[in-house]
Amino acid sequence: MNEYDSSDKYNRFEMGLEILTNRQDERRTQINTSLTDPVDPLPPGSELQIYYPLPSLEHLIQDLAPLPIHSVVVGVCDDGLPILLDLMNPTSGCILLAGGAGCGKTRLMASMVQSVSMVTPHRKLRITGITNSLKDWQVTASSPHSYRWSSPSGLEASAIIHELARISEQRRDGHEDGSVLLLVIDELAELLDKLDRESIDLLAWLVKNGPACRVWTFAALDTSQILDPSKVVEAFGTWLFGNTRTEQTSLDFLHFPQDIAGSLIPGAQFCLVMEGEWLRFWIPSTGSIGKQVQTR
Repeated sequence: MNEYDSSDKYNRFEMGLEILTNRQDERRTQINTSLTDPVDPLPPGSELQIYYPLPSLEHLIQDLAPLPIHSVVVGVCDDGLPILLDLMNPTSGCILLAGGAGCGKTRLMASMVQSVSMVTPHRKLRITGITNSLKDWQVTASSPHSYRWSSPSGLEASAIIHELARISEQRRDGHEDGSVLLLVIDELAELLDKLDRESIDLLAWLVKNGPACRVWTFAALDTSQILDPSKVVEAFGTWLFGNTRTEQTSLDFLHFPQDIAGSLIPGAQFCLVMEGEWLRFWIPSTGSIGKQVQTR
């Protein structure tokens, strides 16, 4: 991944992701304008489905089948078109999901991971994770794609980072081949607080160089837990933002406009920059997922 300044932080996302079919300019303008419109938060006790008129992830992938293996469904635009990521194309860089507590970071990341698991044989995709809430990852951790899991404070977390960095370096030198490897980090701020300096340096290197070696990192960052940039955070090539209720200092270094930060429906919506515009998208409903669909 090449170095970049903050003004270009999100622009490469449009090269690594794609929206299926071309949208009309009028519709694109409508989506861009709607991002700044106020959105009422979910009333206490309301069911998410009332505000969430989208198909399940399983139905969405069935409708799109056959998807190429290593395809990740990131989300669904307001007009129903899916946003896809190709894990064989390193252009976008690793993915950071940033937002406040309860904004849906784990829900979105789990949906993305489940989507690529559904279209990719386990021989071609191995998933490892660092999380305090393994119950939130039971579907993935119990799947044939699962490899290693650890809590942020465990010695295994550091061992996972060292192993993936070693594999990435071997692949970069042409001495290693194999399946796509995906590292899921559910609490990045806590992990950075627990790791030693060598492991932090290796993680920053891995996030920056991994995708070109078919080693990816998806990480969730609670913006209330970090107020200053770190080399690990800055190494992520693409940032997805959920509802953010933090001090303005966090939003300043994240380059996330305050008016958009509070307008997203917690647990249901995220946004990203694509083609120079802020684009809101919805998290597919995962429900019960486990079977693989037709691939090509």
